[in-house]
Amino acid sequence: VPIPYLSVWGINNSGDVVGNNASIFNTTNYGWLYHNGAVVNISHCSDCNGSAIAINDSGAILTSDGIWQNGQITSNLSGIDPRSIDNAGDVVGYDGKFVVLWLNGQLQRLPCSCNSSFPNGVNRIGSSPVVVGNVWLPSGWVHAFGWEQASGLRDLGTFGTPSGQDSASFAYAVNQSGLVVGVGYTVPYNAFTSASHAFIVQLPSSPGGPIPIKAWLALVNA
Repeated sequence: VPIPYLSVWGINNSGDVVGNNASIFNTTNYGWLYHNGAVVNISHCSDCNGSAIAINDSGAILTSDGIWQNGQITSNLSGIDPRSIDNAGDVVGYDGKFVVLWLNGQLQRLPCSCNSSFPNGVNRIGSSPVVVGNVWLPSGWVHAFGWEQASGLRDLGTFGTPSGQDSASFAYAVNQSGLVVGVGYTVPYNAFTSASHAFIVQLPSSPGGPIPIKAWLALVNA
């Protein structure tokens, strides 16, 4: 792809790729789409900053300006930091403190008994959207969360530590079966020295019910 200093952020089932041309040497960053062998600038102007964050299977592209499709911005998401889009067009973002969900043309903040929350992924189980990300708890720990319309935001927990202490976990993505992938720590969390372990957990609404993070650790160590 003939783009200097490119960053790739997403790909869909048709092989369309999106990203941006961020560089410390380039004062102008723009979002781009690679489709059928050609690169298209999808920023809202040719000389302004922007980025393409994700693309779904319908070709809707989540950008820093909104949802781009068929040559134009079709939904304005100003005021939030958009993070992910699913095949139904649901978008999750960050309003500077909490997770917000763009659903049926409306933005809503997801209620959370926490200091703050941050989204990383959105998908649908059947017709219901699900969101995953991280919550910062009053205790100071960061935990992975899963949000569903029926049950609200749920702390997915952590591996814990051998001494029974709390630790950190982060949820990064969820599929249409309700399987959540992320990373957790089995020792008190330190971003520079702690060893991490990948995990898969299943949301409560999924067939078979939830698999807590601690149970996943027991399964992989069996």
